[in-house]
Amino acid sequence: DITGGSIINNGGSALQIYSGANVTISGNASISAPDSTAIQVQGGVTGSESTLTVNGGTITGSGYGVTVDDKAQLTVNDGSITATRGSAVCAYENSTVNVTGGKLTGSTGRDAIKANSGDSPSITVTGGTFSSNVNAYIPDGLGVQQNPDGSFTVTRLDVVYLGGAGASDTN
Repeated sequence: DITGGSIINNGGSALQIYSGANVTISGNASISAPDSTAIQVQGGVTGSESTLTVNGGTITGSGYGVTVDDKAQLTVNDGSITATRGSAVCAYENSTVNVTGGKLTGSTGRDAIKANSGDSPSITVTGGTFSSNVNAYIPDGLGVQQNPDGSFTVTRLDVVYLGGAGASDTN
């Protein structure tokens, strides 16, 4: 678990989570790769699933903030993931991405979350704030609202029954 301090790699990724490793980032931890993807999460050659859970902290990469590959899993509950030249999160192959909170920011013109072309990752978004519309990844009952600053927030859609012809508050 990484709960504080800074990890910076100026020549490549700051972290590679591989072959069954499980890492949690929280608190005020700062992970940065100014010239690369900040964190790569990969299942590895053994078929073991690696996981990254983000419960806080700041992750910043240039190409991507986090890439998820080879049946690996990313869960974002809080914290921020930012990419300065790409998407905050890029999911490849059969990876799984679940976002319940936090702030994901891709560079201008890039998606906050990207599914790599030709791959079929599982991406589910139920909360958080994003630099692009994530409507393609939300389940039924949720919506996406654009905020005044241009960011997007996932919101719960409420069903309201109004009295009138044919309406019933017993349904």
